[in-house]
Amino acid sequence: MFWLLFAHCMGDIAFQNGWVYENKRKSLIFLGSHAIIWSGCVAIALFFLGLYDLWKIPFLVIGHFAMDGYKVASLKEDDPKYNNMLAWLDQVFHLVQLGVVYYL
Repeated sequence: MFWLLFAHCMGDIAFQNGWVYENKRKSLIFLGSHAIIWSGCVAIALFFLGLYDLWKIPFLVIGHFAMDGYKVASLKEDDPKYNNMLAWLDQVFHLVQLGVVYYL
């Protein structure tokens, strides 16, 4: 599970610069690109762990796209506490995704 968490951090933090973060609120292309990059990082980890299965890719991409899309659509300019809660919800959702692809 450590390597999946590492891949998650790489795809969701290290490979997502501020420009991508800001623009995924404005464009489905950037949101989709981020979801694909994150899913690719996780898929590579799954492959090396011997846990890769084809169904896991669309599960990761669609789930990440949907959760991040919900998060960026729900952000409120004047409510940082609410936005922080959304960020935590986003991370918990992604951790659940990682658990699903690890254990199934």
